[in-house]
Amino acid sequence: MSGRPLAALLVAATTMGACVPRSQRVDVRDPSVQSRMAVMALLREDFASARPTLLELAGRCQAGEHGRRAVLLLAAAELDTGNEAGSPHSALQLARSYLLLPNAPREEVVLARSLYRLAADLGGLEETQAATDSLPTDSPPRGPYVAPRFDGCESTPELTYRPLPATTAETLLDRERALETSLAARSDSLAVVRNALSASRERVTELENEIARITQLLTTGAERHTADVRP
Repeated sequence: MSGRPLAALLVAATTMGACVPRSQRVDVRDPSVQSRMAVMALLREDFASARPTLLELAGRCQAGEHGRRAVLLLAAAELDTGNEAGSPHSALQLARSYLLLPNAPREEVVLARSLYRLAADLGGLEETQAATDSLPTDSPPRGPYVAPRFDGCESTPELTYRPLPATTAETLLDRERALETSLAARSDSLAVVRNALSASRERVTELENEIARITQLLTTGAERHTADVRP
């Protein structure tokens, strides 16, 4: 091989090596990286691993859109029936916090509204009220902390009054309690019927025994009378 082709080959190899990107270290504090990690954990239904990461994103304004979406993911995870540690109370607080965010995308607001109503229907409002009543008047409400905004973090957010979605007067929890009360009442009524039936059976048995005794007495008396009149 002549020197010129060899030099060209070396130049080509050097150029190709320069084009290969070096492996970069993953920044675990990067909101996009944290969001992907949390979503992968949720896909595995590993709610316990996903929750701390999502809470960190949701509580940090600098997380931006990843923090905003983390609020929705947290609320949904709290309502997932596969999450044994889920809480309608926490889900309602998270959805409420999202609905109060300024400049939230409308399509995500629709989702937050549905999550809020679902959490309320599962008893989240009652739990929230009970938790609030148990705290001193000057204590901040307990629950997951959500940043008041996810853009313009250097400025104070201009909070405006926005009514929360209306919820049904009778929740699923109310209907379950009413059903339990109805079943308990029917169970009591059934117990009364069973006791009455048992008492009736005992009375029938007593009457049958009395009839048998009287029949035996009459039969015995008839036999004695027949024996006395024999020639």
